[in-house]
Amino acid sequence: MNDDLKARVNQTLDAIGMNFNTYVTMASIQLVNQQRLPFDTSVRAAEPNEQTKRAMLEAEAKERGILPDDAATFNSAQDAITWLHNNHG
Repeated sequence: MNDDLKARVNQTLDAIGMNFNTYVTMASIQLVNQQRLPFDTSVRAAEPNEQTKRAMLEAEAKERGILPDDAATFNSAQDAITWLHNNHG
């Protein structure tokens, strides 16, 4: 355990009148008695980044028929302007 974390743990335990050894003993007893970790261990789902969000929206729009399957897509306004000039200018 790094020194910063240990200091923060001890500060929190001091505030409730407990030392580190007592805490570890209590957590260990709960682990044995409950046959599981005495706290939630779930993993939070990752938030998609902007590129992934755009791809998901595009796929849904194509699936719903809002966009044709061969619709041009762009990563920036400048890309769209360049495409327009090259294809309709």
